[in-house]
Amino acid sequence: MPLLYVEDGDNMIVTGTNFGGNNHPEWALNLLEDPTATLRILDVERPIRARLLTDDERMQMWPKLTAIWPGYDGYVERSGRTPLTFALEPDEK
Repeated sequence: MPLLYVEDGDNMIVTGTNFGGNNHPEWALNLLEDPTATLRILDVERPIRARLLTDDERMQMWPKLTAIWPGYDGYVERSGRTPLTFALEPDEK
C-alpha cells in the first residue's frame, strides 16, 4: 500500500486517515492484528514492526504529518475519528 510518511530517526510515521472515510483503512487494521510487515522505499525493502502511537506521540507528530499533506486535518474533521497512527520501527530479528 503506497503511503505518505514522515521520517523520525530510524522510524517512519504513517497515519490511516482513509481520506476522511467513516472507517479506518484495512492496512491499519491489519497492522493492529499483526504488526510485522515489510517496508519498501524505492527498491529497498526492510522488515519492520508497527507500533501504534499514543495520543501524546500522535499529537507530537501531527504537525510533521500535516506539513507533508495539509489535507490530513480535513480528513480528520470529515471523518470525526482519530486516525490510527503508527511508527514503523526496524524489526531487529
